[in-house]
Amino acid sequence: MSALPILEQGHLCHHGETLAYNVRCGRPGRVRMTLRVTPDGQVDVLLPPGAPPARGHAMIQQRADWVVRQWQRFRQRRLDALPSEQRDRRYVLGTLCRVEWLVAHSWHGVSWQSPESSASEGRIIISAKSGAHAEALLHNWYAQKTLETACSRLACVQESIPWVTTPPPLRVRRLCRRWGSCSSRGVITLASLLYRLPVPCIDYILLHELTHLAVFNHSPAFYAKLAGLLPDWQLRRKQLEAFPSPWQPETEANLQEP
Repeated sequence: MSALPILEQGHLCHHGETLAYNVRCGRPGRVRMTLRVTPDGQVDVLLPPGAPPARGHAMIQQRADWVVRQWQRFRQRRLDALPSEQRDRRYVLGTLCRVEWLVAHSWHGVSWQSPESSASEGRIIISAKSGAHAEALLHNWYAQKTLETACSRLACVQESIPWVTTPPPLRVRRLCRRWGSCSSRGVITLASLLYRLPVPCIDYILLHELTHLAVFNHSPAFYAKLAGLLPDWQLRRKQLEAFPSPWQPETEANLQEP
């Protein structure tokens, strides 16, 4: 089947999943369309020769429930077969989540399932070509989520900061010594792993850097302004110190619920 020519490709978005699929031209003599989901997660529609690719896209949409169920079933089988060394845990918004990565050829990316209750555990599912690829995808996912969350939180707190009349530029980088920084030009840089932290800690870091727009040092005047914005900033800083720093590996010794 892999040798069959691909006419077009697409993505099916259904029930929170995004699956890549191929519309292929079947072998001579094929008279019916066929929909297949392989154990490695590949989704294909086989068309009779000469059939328009639009028929394949329509079939995927019509059978979306079945396609997603099959894809999820095969994904769970692959996850269950993973050796223990390919499983670990990482923080997401302050909560430890189980990381499970699988080798797949049809879709590469990161999917996060938040905990359903305080007694359950969230899951980060990474579909990648290798362990190194999985780590790169996970870091890029953290960086994207960090920027999205920082922009959202900035929009929430900006009106309460009199010296911030326009949103300052936000950047996300691999920082090796801190969670955030503010340049003399007013550019705020955040650690790409900020999304590990609970929202109160993210707000503390963001407000700390925003305060530097008014006082560009750590003098008593700086902390007075910060206290005006965030009276419990010291409590939040202690909470922040309970989490691994961006330059610390998330070893078993570090991965304890704060």
